[in-house]
Amino acid sequence: MYMQEKFFKDQIKVIRDSRNAREEDFERMQQEEREKVKQSSTTAHVNAEEYRLKYVIFIPSVGRMIYIHI
Repeated sequence: MYMQEKFFKDQIKVIRDSRNAREEDFERMQQEEREKVKQSSTTAHVNAEEYRLKYVIFIPSVGRMIYIHI
């Protein structure tokens, strides 16, 4: 009976260790994806601001924005 109990406890430990390793991998992948989204969001904002600064000119006397392509 002791050997059977030890076998089952060992199997449960193997399953738990495997599950914990997969959870750690999943957490790491989630963090990497969050960083990618954060970077792309920041990059998109910067790109939009650069576009506005490079290609949009506001002329106060006319009261309009003019879009130009350099």
